[in-house]
Amino acid sequence: MTLKLYQNQLTGGIPSSIENLVNLEVLDLFYNTQLGGEIPVGIGNLSNLVGLELNNTNLSGHIPESICNLT
Repeated sequence: MTLKLYQNQLTGGIPSSIENLVNLEVLDLFYNTQLGGEIPVGIGNLSNLVGLELNNTNLSGHIPESICNLT
């Protein structure tokens, strides 16, 4: 499953419930400059994730170590 939400003027943050999308393969949030907060740790639990686009957002904080678990 691919979730392409680039250039949608999203605001707020990425909800922690994103980890419930267990079949997610691509998450594209590119160029949502008002998207802020931290990257949820649960993204590292998305074992099918092969593509993650977070550039040109206003996300802050550390990249969760759980992302290193992804192959």
